[in-house]
Amino acid sequence: MYFHQPTFEAGPREGVNRYSKVEVYLKTQAVGLEQDGNGVTIVAENVETRSSVVVQARYAVGCDGARSFVRKSLGIGF
Repeated sequence: MYFHQPTFEAGPREGVNRYSKVEVYLKTQAVGLEQDGNGVTIVAENVETRSSVVVQARYAVGCDGARSFVRKSLGIGF
C-alpha cells in the first residue's frame, strides 16, 4: 500500500492544534518505551541535537510504519 506521507500528516497536525495539552515533537524519534498500569513512558531523542525528552501519557499510538518501534517495544505482533 502506498500513501503520500505529507498529505496524510496534514490532518492530524491540524487536528492537534485544537487541544492545548497536546505537544508535537518534530525531528524526534522514540528510543525507549515502557508501559505500566498508569500508562506509558516514552524517551525520545531529537535526531539533530541528540537532546532527550521523557514523555508520560495514558496512551501511545503505534502508527510508525512496518518496522514499528512502538509495536516491537510492546511485543505486539504484526
